[in-house]
Amino acid sequence: MRTQRRLGVKMAIIMREGVRGKICSTCKQWKPLDDFPTDPTHGKSQGGRHCRCKSCHRAGRIDREGRITQRKAGAWGSTSQDLLSVAARLFRLSRDESTARPDKNGSRFAYAGIPLLLAAVQSFAIEYEGILTLEPLPAELSAGSLAHLMETRYGVSGSLLEHLRDLIEIRNEIIHPVPLPSGTPDNWPDYLRRVKKKGLLTTTGNPNADYNLLAQVGSHKLFRWAINVTKKLYTAIINSNSAKVQIFQPFGDSNFKTFFG
Repeated sequence: MRTQRRLGVKMAIIMREGVRGKICSTCKQWKPLDDFPTDPTHGKSQGGRHCRCKSCHRAGRIDREGRITQRKAGAWGSTSQDLLSVAARLFRLSRDESTARPDKNGSRFAYAGIPLLLAAVQSFAIEYEGILTLEPLPAELSAGSLAHLMETRYGVSGSLLEHLRDLIEIRNEIIHPVPLPSGTPDNWPDYLRRVKKKGLLTTTGNPNADYNLLAQVGSHKLFRWAINVTKKLYTAIINSNSAKVQIFQPFGDSNFKTFFG
């Protein structure tokens, strides 16, 4: 039997009765590798599988969905403001870092700030729907992607919907990193070509010898663009119901100006 996790080392493979498996980091049970979701960020020593088994993954999703579709007892609050506050602090740090760089743009703080912005949008949508009612919230808040929710419930379309989809993919590249070549001359994946054409990335300017993908994502311009997209998504949510506009208007443009200047 091979040694298991020690102080941050990911779960290694354990053979039992000729079957390859490992111990789930959540339920602490040994399970065959097929019971773990595939994850390219986990190497061969972990079988290319996530450290949490499929059952534990489902349990977390079911619990989160249940908080939306069933109004349970307990405390809750405006998490979206906390997320924006942290993103704003990261943005100020990003501005300082980019100013000190020769290209006046490179910033690693975008890696942390962009996922927080999308989390704030998701949280704000739930707060918007739930803060004035004790009834269960619409099931669509827990089903499908954020882009689908913004399109079908809040009427986001056109270029804003396109920007949101691109931003989600940028977020995915950050939180599910695959630090391997994209196979393109400029090291940028073709499915995100629209983002590069906007001139938002940190780049060498050489289409045949650019930085790796995540280095290009480390961009203050990209962070600032993500904030602008987030603000427009907030506006779409606020204006989706005329009866709520006055109540939630303080969370719109003036709120973003306070946080981000």
